[in-house]
Amino acid sequence: MSGITVVFQLPGGTGANATFAGSAAGSAAVVTDATGVAKAPALKADSVVGKFTVDAWVAGVAAPAAFSLTNQAAAAARIAAVAVAFTVHDVRNGAGATFNGMPNAASRTSDAGFAIAPAPAHDSKKGKFTIIIALDRMSLETTFTLTD
Repeated sequence: MSGITVVFQLPGGTGANATFAGSAAGSAAVVTDATGVAKAPALKADSVVGKFTVDAWVAGVAAPAAFSLTNQAAAAARIAAVAVAFTVHDVRNGAGATFNGMPNAASRTSDAGFAIAPAPAHDSKKGKFTIIIALDRMSLETTFTLTD
């Protein structure tokens, strides 16, 4: 039947819930179309994971139609791969190391945000040297001072 008002009612209170798009109200009245269908406004889930029920009421009908909905946990954020540079620097007393024979090496972070440098090969001289780790396109840099 067309022209019938259907009131969609959110549960309110605490716990899993939602809001109707563009409204802070806990209910929305919708009139059925020519085919007898009433479409509730879009819902925006709150941040609480769990189940809740939206009731659809029609005047003159004793019990509502109940729609069971579930808020699911949001997907974990993905870390974009970042280029990482490892550089041997500040060699003292001739001591130092190389990455596969070079003074620097490059890596990329994994999906979990980790970057692994090749193992530095120490030369035969004793002393201190520094390895600088820098992230591409960011002004972040960390320095480690090592001793042979």
